[in-house]
Amino acid sequence: KKQEPAAKPPQHPAVARTTTSSITITSMTDQFTLSNVACIDTAKSPHPISTGIGFFDHMIDQLNSHAQIGVAVIVTKTNGESSSAMSPSFEFVNRYADEDQALIMGQVGAALGSQLKELVYKGEESNSRTSRFCCPLDEALVECVLTKSSSNNEGKLTAFTLPPYGKYPANKGRSKIGTMKTQFVE
Repeated sequence: KKQEPAAKPPQHPAVARTTTSSITITSMTDQFTLSNVACIDTAKSPHPISTGIGFFDHMIDQLNSHAQIGVAVIVTKTNGESSSAMSPSFEFVNRYADEDQALIMGQVGAALGSQLKELVYKGEESNSRTSRFCCPLDEALVECVLTKSSSNNEGKLTAFTLPPYGKYPANKGRSKIGTMKTQFVE
């Protein structure tokens, strides 16, 4: 009698959560377009991370790796200079003025946060109500805990902790990583 191979468990299809339109960011010196923002239910996104801010690209890539969520984002200058056209080597080089970097980082963070929220709530069949991640790094111990409420609270996120977020000793440590000022992430 021929033995049939064991059935594979059903795979959850990758669900892209991409913004439907781009966002225009206008600063005192330039104008930028934020596009292709996505959080995908897969371990790694096939799409690029290219903000034009080297260390910020690296931090977003770490979200890709550690959270096992596919993340993508592209920032383009209105004059046509796309940061995605440049090599995504995660070199700690910044292509924009300091003021523009702060503005871009805020807008990218808000857009990715919105996409991540959609991904978290895409299914009510979640197996766990609390998710915890801890990552010891050379310079920090990062811990994140997400708690999803019961259905009687309409599936809203009821608790979020990320201690100690942005607490740095005064006048200690680096003022820059590559050419990115650390004050933008405090």
